Amino acid sequence: MRILGNIIWFFMAGWILAILTYLSGLILTILVVTAPVGLGLMEYGKFLFLPFTHDMVRKNKGSITDAVHMTYQTYANIVKVIYIIVFGIWLFIGGIFTVIGQFITIIGIPCAIVLAKSLGTIFNPVDKVCISHDLAEELRRRVAAAKADEISGVQQSAAAESLQNCEYDVMPQKLSVVTIVATVCSMVLVLLAAAVVLPRVNLLATREDAEISKLTTNLMTAEIDIRTYNMGYGKFSSDLSAMTNVPLISNGVNSAYLMGANIYKCFVISLDAKKKTITIEKGPDAENKICKGASENHYGAEILSRSPISVESF
Repeated sequence: MRILGNIIWFFMAGWILAILTYLSGLILTILVVTAPVGLGLMEYGKFLFLPFTHDMVRKNKGSITDAVHMTYQTYANIVKVIYIIVFGIWLFIGGIFTVIGQFITIIGIPCAIVLAKSLGTIFNPVDKVCISHDLAEELRRRVAAAKADEISGVQQSAAAESLQNCEYDVMPQKLSVVTIVATVCSMVLVLLAAAVVLPRVNLLATREDAEISKLTTNLMTAEIDIRTYNMGYGKFSSDLSAMTNVPLISNGVNSAYLMGANIYKCFVISLDAKKKTITIEKGPDAENKICKGASENHYGAEILSRSPISVESF
């Protein structure tokens, strides 16, 4: 049955996932900094080639005593925490939903079994190794025998005592129902929070874009209105607001602020009657997001680059 499972897995393109996983692990290992994760993914890639005749198990940390190994293990733990927070938990949650979905389709059950067996590795590939299923079962049998001897008070056999220095921790990494439920609930809460927050963020961005567009239009309109007024009357009015329908806030004689979102002084419009020029400059609130957006877009930047603008060239 295991061989049949491997054949089905192969024809369902499992070998492609195996190759991609192995190559990803190889690249991360070559980068050195991410080697603890890379080595685990390479082992996971080996597992994915023949998942029904192999198991993913943990390295037995208890057998590591060398100072160099201890230093590496400390670094590996740091990398592991970063990986779990940034990738592991999300891949784990995605794996759970994928397993559920594949089981529902019936035809995807072989893939679901493989993913279910390796959820622990997906969550944390650091210190994981691929061994044959038969070896893992034999080691588990010896562990069970040793525990039985301990409970019954019988002296441990030599085979059981040898497990103390075994390189592999073969005990299954079981996922409790509570863990799965808690993970799914956390994911649901995150999605609900995103559903509430993201529309508000998008609405805020949309409002800002609308204000930037409105401000740019007002800037262009004010310039054209003032130039048209001068052309029609042969002079500027002492009141800038009398020359345009665009709302302006007075800034003294022959000068006014063009407001953004009705509260930000984004631009200063000044007139020189003798030179017959219109000077448009950035206002006191130029670094505001709306003001900056209007001054940096195509039309706003073009008007600022032409300032001072001669009305005679209209």
